[in-house]
Amino acid sequence: MAGNTGFTFSATIKNRATCARRPRCSRSRCLGLTFTGGSTGARPSRTSTVLGGERDGADDVERAVGQHERHVHAVGRAATTGFGETFTSPASTRNVKVDATPPAANAGADVNLQALPRRRTIALDGSGSTDDNSANGLTYAWDTTPTGSSTTRPAAPRASRRRRLRDRHAHRHAARHDYVGNVGTDTVTVTVHDNPPVADAGIDRSSNEGSSVAFSGAASTDVEGAIASWSWNFGDGSAAGSGVSPSHTYADEGTYTVTLTVTDSVAQTGVDTAIVTVANVAPTANAGASKSGNEGASVTFAGSATDPGVNDVLTYSWNFGDGSAAGSGTGPSHTYADEGTYTVTLTVSDGDGGSNQSATSATISNVAPTANAGASKSGNEGASVTFAGSATDPGVNDVLTYSWNFGDGSAAGSGAGPSHTYADEGTYTVTLTVSDGDGGSNQSTTSATIANVAPTANAGASKSATKARR
Repeated sequence: MAGNTGFTFSATIKNRATCARRPRCSRSRCLGLTFTGGSTGARPSRTSTVLGGERDGADDVERAVGQHERHVHAVGRAATTGFGETFTSPASTRNVKVDATPPAANAGADVNLQALPRRRTIALDGSGSTDDNSANGLTYAWDTTPTGSSTTRPAAPRASRRRRLRDRHAHRHAARHDYVGNVGTDTVTVTVHDNPPVADAGIDRSSNEGSSVAFSGAASTDVEGAIASWSWNFGDGSAAGSGVSPSHTYADEGTYTVTLTVTDSVAQTGVDTAIVTVANVAPTANAGASKSGNEGASVTFAGSATDPGVNDVLTYSWNFGDGSAAGSGTGPSHTYADEGTYTVTLTVSDGDGGSNQSATSATISNVAPTANAGASKSGNEGASVTFAGSATDPGVNDVLTYSWNFGDGSAAGSGAGPSHTYADEGTYTVTLTVSDGDGGSNQSTTSATIANVAPTANAGASKSATKARR
């Protein structure tokens, strides 16, 4: 190559397994140089190849090329690499330009996987990688392990990796080498989505309002590990439940959708539902203790009720047993019109078709009427005197009878306003007795003052006499 001083040489770095010049080279790769000769600034006119410094017995210049730590064996007095380094030797000087443009690696599109089943094959594709020098052969090295170790597959742009997918995010990259040792790197991200847990809210259930319903989410599963939490929506607007096996009491009848949400350690969730049918339960009525009182007086009752459906609105209806209008409320009052023993019935309804009755009794005592004989009277013997009696009775249904003793030994009078004729003058005590027919009676007195009336004399017809003849 003497006489080529001032020429520009292009050297294409090719990957070699070992150094041809120095077979015991400790480096993993060495570079061979291909020289293309020609006038400076002109298109190269000839080419010769040097491997490990084997060209015409010339001296070798050996130097590591920058940070890539590879050996360059160049023939000639001077070699300038594409990395900007110049090599010299005692012989004549040559300028060597090393082509160190790396290939363009393309590891393919990112991959999204659902980690089910637990072992599956990932297809990686580096066939989109390119190199600006088509003469360069390519090798592919895929780093497909979380620790960063690599697997080299020469001339195999596609790779498959079957492994246990336990990590949610695993990064894979393809390192592509051309045969001059240049390296291009690209990264593909394989995102392994954790399998969500599978919720199981159990079988549909039926129960009564006010009764506890037991749930179980124990059949829920997570193939990636353990379930971290259970959240229960009981469908009735109450606070959420938690835990594997909660219990819940429904306040009213109805059909409820229960939703179980399970969450795993990476916040993935699974949802399942179950149906709970809750039946109405009738309330329990209590009419309270038996009562006693008097006819015409108010009697107050004390009823109550319980209902397992705590949201039910209860209504109270009272039958007082005497044919009167029904009462309402928990503690109504009632006045009985007559003495007697009455059965009192309380009916409680919950508005959902459920009702219940309870009975008690009311013992009502008779109350005697109150008699009033009226004002005192005066008159003349032999003349009629009229009295004005009256009576009241709290037993408004009682039928009252009036009996008069005029105080003169005559027969008794009746009615509220009888008339009587006294046969002789005097002051008489008049007694009125009023009875109610239920064993109750009452008396009242007045007086009758009777004046004497002078008799009317009648001498009879006039009489005449005739003298007798002698």
